[in-house]
Amino acid sequence: MRSDNQPFSGITVVLGGDFCQILHVVPKGAREQIVAASLRQSSLWGSVRVLTLFENMRLDYSTPTNAQFANFQMEIGSNPLKIVQLPSIIHNCETVQDLILYVYPNLNISCEREQCFLTERIILSARNDDVSAINDDTLNMFLGEPIVYLAADKFEEHEISLTPSTIKMPFEIMR
Repeated sequence: MRSDNQPFSGITVVLGGDFCQILHVVPKGAREQIVAASLRQSSLWGSVRVLTLFENMRLDYSTPTNAQFANFQMEIGSNPLKIVQLPSIIHNCETVQDLILYVYPNLNISCEREQCFLTERIILSARNDDVSAINDDTLNMFLGEPIVYLAADKFEEHEISLTPSTIKMPFEIMR
């Protein structure tokens, strides 16, 4: 036990990671609560010496658009004003429905689509409850009546437990 009153009792501690990408988990926390739980908001932050890597090793800088995107990411991560001007290439949607129809065009229209229509697109979200809500909204945009399939969760000699699973069949897939 050390009697030093400095943070971590004066021992050098190395913390790794990108504080812009790694946030604390605050169950059911709002954005303000998650930010308030971050290291930057801690009383320890004044004693931290930040060493920064400047080159994204996973990004090919040989094309101008990749370099521009890398610079945009750095601005987001280090902008103390918390207001970031989005590039014109990034589409700004007013509602979740606008986002869904931007990512999955004509989803609510019955037509033939390529087999890869759904697998080549994705909407990402950091929170499971948001993912669930987006999935529900997306499924509700499909035309047609839902079809319920029963799945066996477990099988025993005298008992079968069936759980309903709803799947909408919105369109024909071209082969």
